[in-house]
Amino acid sequence: MARVDEPADPLTPYERAACYYTLPRLTTPVSARFIILYGIVLLALLLALTWAAVEDNKTATNLLMAAVIVSALIGALYIMLLALRNDVRRRKVLRDAAAAHASSPPDETMPDPFAGHVLLQHPGNTRGRLFACSGSDQTIEYFVESDSRGARWRVRTPQDEALFEVRATGGPGSFALISGQPKRLGVYAGDAELARIQDGGTLLQPRIDILDHANDERSYTVRDGGIYLDGRVVGRIYYLRRSRYLDIEREHLREGTLGYFVTLV
Repeated sequence: MARVDEPADPLTPYERAACYYTLPRLTTPVSARFIILYGIVLLALLLALTWAAVEDNKTATNLLMAAVIVSALIGALYIMLLALRNDVRRRKVLRDAAAAHASSPPDETMPDPFAGHVLLQHPGNTRGRLFACSGSDQTIEYFVESDSRGARWRVRTPQDEALFEVRATGGPGSFALISGQPKRLGVYAGDAELARIQDGGTLLQPRIDILDHANDERSYTVRDGGIYLDGRVVGRIYYLRRSRYLDIEREHLREGTLGYFVTLV
């Protein structure tokens, strides 16, 4: 089969275990509770500032203006420190994984925690061109052709056999304002819809829902990089060294989950 060039720093078994098991537990996202409380405090201060300005109370206006600035700075500082702590933890875990691999390569006699998994990889920035999805041994499993608008992806085998096509659906409102990713996608083989992918979350709790029509209408949920089925993690998507990875149990590598992965460009 076709192969891609070996990356300069291929994913090691220790790094794979760290990305799948360790990092999701160590990363602390900004909580919805903090965002709501932060928004309420800022809104209350802005309303009070407006009232003070209307009443022409200069003392209250100056104090409330200072309170708004300080509150905004505190919130921004908290988010920056949280992001910094997450980055420091991530770097340490990956550094320890690299050191462990260098000092003691994995024991092949030990059980493989990923024995039932499929690992796929594609370059991180691929919009508007043809790219390959390769397996853990660098064998090309799929070719994907994406358009420059990020609204259509054609997935083929290395033998150039068409498998399915992912299309943005729903008209102009189908793209998320923040990420630029389509909010609604359809996975098609010809005119038949195999799966539907849509943004099912909120600004505070982002989530992607994948409805697999071709597999008993199974409903997968993607949040914080994890792929869930009935509340159980069946796979993860993570990014490392300019490559994006899909690490998923073999039986759940379906048109919907693979279709979502290839759109993350």
